[in-house]
Amino acid sequence: MKPDPTEYRERLAAEAASIRDSGSLGRSEPLIRLFDFLLERSLAGRIPKEIEIAQEVFNKTTDFDMMLDASVRVYIHRLRRKLEEHYRAAPLAANRISIPLGEYHLVLAEPGIAAPEPAPAPDLPAVAAPEPRRTKRRAWIGVAVVALLAVNAATWVYFIDRLPSEVRPVLNKLWQPLAQNKRPTAIALGRLLYLRRRQ
Repeated sequence: MKPDPTEYRERLAAEAASIRDSGSLGRSEPLIRLFDFLLERSLAGRIPKEIEIAQEVFNKTTDFDMMLDASVRVYIHRLRRKLEEHYRAAPLAANRISIPLGEYHLVLAEPGIAAPEPAPAPDLPAVAAPEPRRTKRRAWIGVAVVALLAVNAATWVYFIDRLPSEVRPVLNKLWQPLAQNKRPTAIALGRLLYLRRRQ
């Protein structure tokens, strides 16, 4: 049996008001803001995206990174748990509000009646989630390049002193002070350290 959308919205709003009045959500302002936001979107027949919730409820900026910041998912989990606790304390409630797993909207469950399908939220011009594989690959390439440069520099410094004087390259004025210095020369690149001692 398909519910009448107007009647469904009225019952959802009434049940939400009952939950708010019961104090079951506690005193957490972000949790109450999240509940109100999900209720507003659910009454409008829309499913908000995680980025929209982050910006509207938690005041995140457009550079919000879903891979690094799990605040939306954490609060959705808390809200879902609060609703379960509320209905455990009121097992005879005719209507029950829940949050489907993997979705960000409120549904009103009643025996024998399914909730109307909400429309998905329109695409927002927010920053897309980064691709973790490409980021890791780039990081490894960067590490490999730095390591090769460090090995190259260390090899050059090590072997230049062992060449006979007649085949040694002529140093320009920039490198002469370094070559004529009698103190140990240290080359540090990231975590690599090469120490050359002069005889």
